[in-house]
Amino acid sequence: MLEDGKTLSDFPVETFIGGAIVIDVCGQKKITADLKGIGPCNIVFFYTRIY
Repeated sequence: MLEDGKTLSDFPVETFIGGAIVIDVCGQKKITADLKGIGPCNIVFFYTRIY
């Protein structure tokens, strides 16, 4: 957390709703997925099989 950073309540809920990109990184010690084309406003999930 950043000392003067924003909190979730500082963003409209619509910011967190939409299509997402899911990248399967199961079993990887280091993420080596091609992240080209992913922008700062994309929703990205890294699938790890860890709950």
